[in-house]
Amino acid sequence: MNILDVDDLTPEELHAVLDRAAAIKAGREAPSLTNRTLAMIFEKPSTRTRVSFETGMTQLDGHAVFLGPEDIHLGNSSAASTSTSPGSATATTSASRSSSVRR
Repeated sequence: MNILDVDDLTPEELHAVLDRAAAIKAGREAPSLTNRTLAMIFEKPSTRTRVSFETGMTQLDGHAVFLGPEDIHLGNSSAASTSTSPGSATATTSASRSSSVRR
């Protein structure tokens, strides 16, 4: 389930999400993000958001990876156009993200 906006959920789905969160927090249900990776991409620095997501993923037995603009050449068209060979950082980052990050 992808949640982009709480308004996308039906009342039943929202209750299910909140009930599951309460069960995990109370220790009645085990976290289910083992072997899952969250790729975080920010256009602007966001320390609080990054640390919050890293902490949450760790608490749920997952892993978080921060990819900054310099890592993925965000907004740098010259780097993107010159960095497309199979061994390049862009190609490597794209391959890594596509193989380990679920939508």
